[in-house]
Parts: sequence; C-alpha cells; structure tokens
Amino acid sequence: MDFSSTRNILPASGGPLTDMLRGLRLDGVDYGRCELGEPWAVLFPAQKAARFHFIGRRGCWLFSPSGEWLNL
Repeated sequence: MDFSSTRNILPASGGPLTDMLRGLRLDGVDYGRCELGEPWAVLFPAQKAARFHFIGRRGCWLFSPSGEWLNL
C-alpha cells in the first residue's frame, strides 16, 4: 500500500455531526426525507439496526417503548 498517496487521506472535517457519523463506520445507507405539516406522526417498528433521525424544525415528542413521552 502506498501511504504517500492522497487517496488514503480522509477529506477535511465537515463538522461535529459529520465526524461523529464517520466514526460509526456505517456499512449501508438508507435515506428518506419527509416534509410534514402539523400535526404529524411517524411510526417506526422495532428493529435490531440502529437508525438516525433528524428533525429540522421545531421540536417533537418521542413515545418510548416504556410508554413514556419524551420532549425532544
């Protein structure tokens, strides 16, 4: 392996979130985008794989498996 090659250098940091996601060493990507009006709700069934969700505006409530509502 040629360690002097620029192909082996990671791109500059994209910020804290980008750095954190790179550190997870994800092996696949599923991408979706929803723009929902109020009131809105989304149900995610239980799964073994970890998922990352981003809420871009305002806050939201999460209904936990224990039956508790969490204000995010």
